[in-house]
Amino acid sequence: MTKRERVIRRAVATLETIDRETAKAVAADLRTLLPKRRPVPQHRKERAERKAAKGRHTAAVWLEVRERDGGRCVVCLALADDMHHLVYGSGLRTLAESRSTCACVCRFHHDRAHAGDLDTLIALVTWATPLGYGIACSALTRRIRKIEALRAPSGAKPLESAK
Repeated sequence: MTKRERVIRRAVATLETIDRETAKAVAADLRTLLPKRRPVPQHRKERAERKAAKGRHTAAVWLEVRERDGGRCVVCLALADDMHHLVYGSGLRTLAESRSTCACVCRFHHDRAHAGDLDTLIALVTWATPLGYGIACSALTRRIRKIEALRAPSGAKPLESAK
């Protein structure tokens, strides 16, 4: 209960001893006289609207991706639990979020993709290439080369496995 409500209830309780109708009238006057909650700043309203719009967009993309992939993992054909964003990076994922940059994956392969498992990432590239998803293929290939460079001994060139 807010301070405003407590003040109003106390005033009504005090005035009820006099006359119920008078108490209601005074309470109505008090409601107009007491300060109300501070209005929500415009920037907070706008941020909430943007966040809600982003959530609606992500939900729509998720439905399109599930429909396209039949609700199955694109790597192993198990029932898909998650939508994996094939494009990643600072702001890129949200910017490029579409049905061509996302894939249905099971929990196991989603975890493996985030862990940097080369077999899973290569399977995602081989899935995305025939569909013509160039942005996703280039992002996955870049990630595979980066992982290979990190795992290769110093001075060795990365493998050409993800071409």
